[in-house]
Amino acid sequence: MCDFNYSGPINLQVPCGNGGGNGPPPGATVKTPKGTVVVPEQATAAQIRAFAVAVANENYTAYRSTFLVPSTSLMIDAGLWIALEATIGFVVGLGLASLTGQRTVPVILLIVLELILTPLFSVHIISHLLNFERGIVGVAMAHIEPGGLPTPFGGGPGGGGPKLIPESTLAASLVIGGWLVFWTAIGAWRMMSRDA
Repeated sequence: MCDFNYSGPINLQVPCGNGGGNGPPPGATVKTPKGTVVVPEQATAAQIRAFAVAVANENYTAYRSTFLVPSTSLMIDAGLWIALEATIGFVVGLGLASLTGQRTVPVILLIVLELILTPLFSVHIISHLLNFERGIVGVAMAHIEPGGLPTPFGGGPGGGGPKLIPESTLAASLVIGGWLVFWTAIGAWRMMSRDA
């Protein structure tokens, strides 16, 4: 009740956590559509609960935006998307590490890919490099991100920033599959061809 911008007839003094209160002072008279009400000196727990339900019912949009709870399907989609993102990072990192024979360079290359190239190429269209931009795995992952989440770096459906470069879901899925197959094959080939 203390978090809402409630403008209706408040007929109860509610103590807030910051020491203040919501509503008129105790003993005040408030005119409501149903008549005049005197604010009680001490509100009971039942009165506070009933008032909270009334405020939430009258101000549901503010309630929903303040205390938004994601749907179960969105949580499952987001969890699967995060698992796929982690799998891609692991496979690409393992393939790069197998190819180079060290750990430092692949870590630096993955950081450059995720923090510099992906945000740059996901929202800026460079006409002669458009197909190259679509082939970056981070851009493809941004295209299949669940719709209720803001995309990284401010683009896409929930971010409100610049829109992602155009790419179909099929193309994004093929790019992701291609990256997984390519780096798995490179890593496996390098591990088998290595001298024992």
